Amino acid sequence: MFYADSSFLASLYLPDAKTGVANSYLGREQTPLIFTPFNRVELRNALRNMVARGEAKSGQVARAFSLMENDLNEGLLVERILDQAKLLNMAERLSARHAERHAIRCVDLLHVAGAHVLSLKTFLTFDPQQATFAQATGLMIKP
Repeated sequence: MFYADSSFLASLYLPDAKTGVANSYLGREQTPLIFTPFNRVELRNALRNMVARGEAKSGQVARAFSLMENDLNEGLLVERILDQAKLLNMAERLSARHAERHAIRCVDLLHVAGAHVLSLKTFLTFDPQQATFAQATGLMIKP
C-alpha cells in the first residue's frame, strides 16, 4: 500500500494537468492507497478551498466527495486510523532532524510522519518541496 498526500489525491478526484499521470500510475501499480482521517480532512478542505479560489465549482467538489466514498467502499482507498500520540511524536522527531534544512510546512510534516507511523515506504506526491522532504526521511517518492 502507498501513502498519498493531498497534491496527489486532489489530482485523482478533480481533473487537472496531473490527473492522467496519477491514474496511469495507480493503474500500473494495482495497489490501494491508505486513507487516514487526516487525509480526509485535509483533502476535503483543499478541494473546498479550490471553490473559494474559483478553481473548481461546488458541484465538482460534491462529485469528488462521492467518488472518494465509492473508492473507500470499493477498497481502492483503505481507511487506517493513526495513533495521534505516535503521529505527533514522529512529526517532532522528523522536524528536529529535517526542518532547519527543508523548511517544512506542518501539514507536510504530518503527511510524512503518517507514512512512517504506518510503516509505508512509498509516498505519492506532486509537490516538489514535499517530495524533497519525504525522500530525505527515507521514503520512496512516486509517481
